[in-house]
Amino acid sequence: MGIAPEKSKSRTSPIKKKECVKAVRPNKISPLAPKAKTLNNRTDSGKAHVRAKAPLTLEDLKDEDAEGVTQDWEIDLWAKADLDWSNEAAELKQLHHKFKNTSTSQLDPNDRAIFSEDFIFGFFKTLRLVDKKISRIDEDAKKLRNLKELSLTGNLIESFESRNLPHDLQILHLNANKLTNCPNISELQSLLHFGASYNIIKSIDGFKAPASLISLDLSGNELCDLQETVNALAYIPNLQILALFRNPLFLIEGYRKTVVSKVSRLAVLDEVNVSISERTTGPEVSTDTIISPAATPEIILMIKLQEMTGLFPPIIDEPADSRPPDEILYFFEAIFNGYNNARLVCSDPIPWAQDMMDIASTYCVSFPVTKAVRDAFDGKMSLKLYQKRYTFVPVLNEAMLSTMSMAEGSKPGTRPGSSMRPVSGGKKDAPRAASPKKDAGKKGVADKGKKGAKGKKDDDIQYERKLVGDTELAITHLELKPFLEGQKAINGDFHLERLVLDAPVPILVSTLRASVKMPTKEEQAAAKGHQRFP
Repeated sequence: MGIAPEKSKSRTSPIKKKECVKAVRPNKISPLAPKAKTLNNRTDSGKAHVRAKAPLTLEDLKDEDAEGVTQDWEIDLWAKADLDWSNEAAELKQLHHKFKNTSTSQLDPNDRAIFSEDFIFGFFKTLRLVDKKISRIDEDAKKLRNLKELSLTGNLIESFESRNLPHDLQILHLNANKLTNCPNISELQSLLHFGASYNIIKSIDGFKAPASLISLDLSGNELCDLQETVNALAYIPNLQILALFRNPLFLIEGYRKTVVSKVSRLAVLDEVNVSISERTTGPEVSTDTIISPAATPEIILMIKLQEMTGLFPPIIDEPADSRPPDEILYFFEAIFNGYNNARLVCSDPIPWAQDMMDIASTYCVSFPVTKAVRDAFDGKMSLKLYQKRYTFVPVLNEAMLSTMSMAEGSKPGTRPGSSMRPVSGGKKDAPRAASPKKDAGKKGVADKGKKGAKGKKDDDIQYERKLVGDTELAITHLELKPFLEGQKAINGDFHLERLVLDAPVPILVSTLRASVKMPTKEEQAAAKGHQRFP
């Protein structure tokens, strides 16, 4: 595992190979100072003139003046080197500058082993080899006998053998690699922290860790089975710090209580201290939130819509006859964009109101505990506002149908079902004298539902509501990502906007006050509806 420091870019220099630069020390007159006075003279024209002189070499200086003299700086391989890869890199740089111009014969016998292979392997206590495309750890890593901390984050490691690492290793980071299973680290008897976050670990069943382990980071993996996971963690006797957030199981209701109840010495879970009340298991504390091994866990989200303001009134024309005017209602639909665009109608239809539209709807939705759902929570949920327009049409009863049928058959030049319209080219009936009694009866059929001369209303005609329009008015988006970081609720006022052709920015339609949260069992029971997605 050799480490090559980054080389600085070479630069050509006008100074000859044996020339040097003298660093002038403070409070001491340089032996070059008298000569320097004669270098720069000015001609009558004011231009600087440099007098030619013989090149200056190291041999021209006395031993006491040679201190601080260096050769051409371009040979310094450490000039722009990144020293973050080890805490000991700066010290190694100092050793390099100290001995780089010293021959082996001039070294003290105790210093002659410096920069040998054995010295290098024993020198480092920390190594951070991040994003170096490392795919395996071979047995040569064991030669790093004094290594205490090793970070291999952001590489391509799919598996490794802990026996290839120094047994005195205390901190091991394998974050953001390609591990599919949690490796056996039981041979690292001094290990205090193990990090394997943001891999593709699906199970830790059979995971073996040393008794010394007190901190474990498995966040951002694909762990779904909560019971299997806590059972494996329960066998780590001194585990005190644990991170499991951004796993699918992290979104399960009762997750935190279940983990705390199983891992007895846990002090910090997902970067939040475990309180005394969380540890209490007495009869006064409810255990409803602890997941039963026989239960099928779900990820449950509650959508609560409270009120909406700023919506313009709809345009409703007055009907020409006795039917009621059109009815306009509004409702919301939740769309989970990252989960096959799953949809949930999350409000009851409500009419328009002048100042504030009180929605007061609470709906729950359940998801299976899968990676696909976790990935959906890494995106957004959309809330769409729809407008439904209903019109009223007469309900034709048997008597009315019979009357219409008789009228159609008695009038020449009509077709059945043509609403008594004459056929094109047919001859119209001549006007006739109306019988008052008969005309009164016919007028009653035609004007059913209208008020008569005396102000009375005929209720024989009934109307039914018919949907004639379903329009998407506006949309807003809510980030679900905070739930993966431990947040339990998202509240606020959200702008409902509509995209308009040729408009530079969306148009604000209204403002919605809403909340999305991980509900308790009591809140689930109080919800108006509950839908489960497969």
